[in-house]
Amino acid sequence: MLSRLGLFLRLFFALVFILTSAAVAQFSTSASQAVVYDFETWQLLYTKNADQRMAPSSMTKIMTAYVVFDALKAGEVRLDQRLRISERAFNPIGSRMWLGLDTTVSIDRLLNGLIVQSGNDAAVALAEGVGGSVQRFVERMNQTALALGMSNTSFANPSGLNQEGHYSTAEDMALLSRALIVNHPEFYDYFSRTEYTYANIRQLNRNLLLGGNLGVDGIKTGFTEAGGYGQATSALDPATGRRIIVIFNGTASKAARKLEAERLVEFGLENFSNHELFHEGQIVGHAPVWLGTEARIPLTVQRNIRRTLRRNAINNMQGTLLLYESPLQAPIQEGEEVGKLLYFSLGMSGEIAPFEETVYAGASVEALGRVDAAVQGVRHYLLDQN
Repeated sequence: MLSRLGLFLRLFFALVFILTSAAVAQFSTSASQAVVYDFETWQLLYTKNADQRMAPSSMTKIMTAYVVFDALKAGEVRLDQRLRISERAFNPIGSRMWLGLDTTVSIDRLLNGLIVQSGNDAAVALAEGVGGSVQRFVERMNQTALALGMSNTSFANPSGLNQEGHYSTAEDMALLSRALIVNHPEFYDYFSRTEYTYANIRQLNRNLLLGGNLGVDGIKTGFTEAGGYGQATSALDPATGRRIIVIFNGTASKAARKLEAERLVEFGLENFSNHELFHEGQIVGHAPVWLGTEARIPLTVQRNIRRTLRRNAINNMQGTLLLYESPLQAPIQEGEEVGKLLYFSLGMSGEIAPFEETVYAGASVEALGRVDAAVQGVRHYLLDQN
C-alpha cells in the first residue's frame, strides 16, 4: 500500500503533468518527432512523440563517430592511421566524400568526410578499418547504445541507410548527442566545421545553422525517404554559457528542416534559464522532534540543486516540506533521510516547474532518558487537553 506521502506525491505530480502539458502545448513544431533538453540539468523542455521509433538517417553517423572516438581514446587506432578503401566503401548508396578505390586515407580525413560531408563511403571505410568488418562495427554500435541507455534503438548499418532493424527515437538520439559532447569533447570540433574538401571536391556541412547567430556549434543532419528531414542540434548561448540539445525528425524539406531547427533552438534558449535553488548543506527548513534532547532540528539538502525554469518563474517559486513522520522520533542521526521537499513555480500563466528532493537531518539528536521522556509525555498530554 502507498504511504500518505507516496499517495500525495503521485497526486501532486499528476496535477503537475496536466498543467505542464498545457503550457508546453503553446509551442508546436511541424516535425514528426522532437525533443528539447537543457544540457546541464537534463530537463525536458519540449517533447513530441519522443519515444516513437523513427528512421534516424544520417544522424546514425553520430554513433559511428562515437565508436571511432572510443577506439581512438582506447589507443586501438590513431588519427593519422591510414585505412584502405574497399570496393564496398568505394561504391556506396547515397552521399559520399568521393573516396578512391584501393587508396589509403587517414582516419582524420575519414572523420571529416563522415561528419562534415556526411559520406556513406567514409562510414563504411571507418567501420571496416576500426571494427574489422561492417558487421562487427555495427555490433559495437549497438553495444554502445545499450551502455548509454538508448533502450529503443537498433542499428543495422553505420551510415543511416533505411534498412530493416535500423531505428531510433528522438529521446535516444538526444542521449547520444549529450554523451558525445560529455565523453568526447576533444573531438566535438568535427561537428562544428562548416565545410571540407576532399579529392578537390568542396562540400558544405548540411547543418545550415552553423556559424549563425543562434550559437549552434553541432551536431548532425539526416535525410531518408523513410525518416524525412531531421537534425540533431546543439546550441550554446554565448552570453550565459547555457547549452541545449535539440533533436527532431520528419520535416518535409531542407527549408522546413532549417526553419524548425531555428524555431526549436530559439524556443529552448529564449524561454528558459538555469538557477541554483539550493547549495550542498543548505538548511531548507526545521522539523519538530519528539522525545529528544532538542525540540527542533534543521533540515538540509546534500547536493547543489540547479533547475531550468521558465523565464521569471524564479519569482513565483513555492516549496512544501513533507516529513516521513511528524514530529520526528528521537534518536536522530545527522545525515539521516527524513522527508521530501516539493518545490515548484505556479505563476499566473499556470506554468509549473516541479521537482522532488530528499531532505536530511542537519544535526544529531539524542533520545531523552526515561524520566525526562515521561515528563515530556505528561506535559504533552496536559497541553492537548487544554
